[in-house]
Amino acid sequence: MAKMEEGYFDEKRGLALEHVDGAANDLAEAKASIAALGYNSPALVEAAKVHDAFRGVTSAVRSARRDYEKARWAAADLNPPISFEEWLTKHGYDDLLN
Repeated sequence: MAKMEEGYFDEKRGLALEHVDGAANDLAEAKASIAALGYNSPALVEAAKVHDAFRGVTSAVRSARRDYEKARWAAADLNPPISFEEWLTKHGYDDLLN
């Protein structure tokens, strides 16, 4: 199988980068909230906001990993061709299946 179209590769690479940026922003938000936490004033930081930011990081990192692997899969010269799910399994990324 020949490589996939370069446009698909570019799209997935771009999405991976966007997800990395999103994770970095969420992580910075969580870091700032934690830094603002005071021993004598722990209520100043809304715990839900911190946990939401961490959930956003987790989701964005998973999406970045999947799109990164889709870009690698698209650029690979596979013979015989394999599905994306087979690609993930072959490379040991079963945690990214569905």
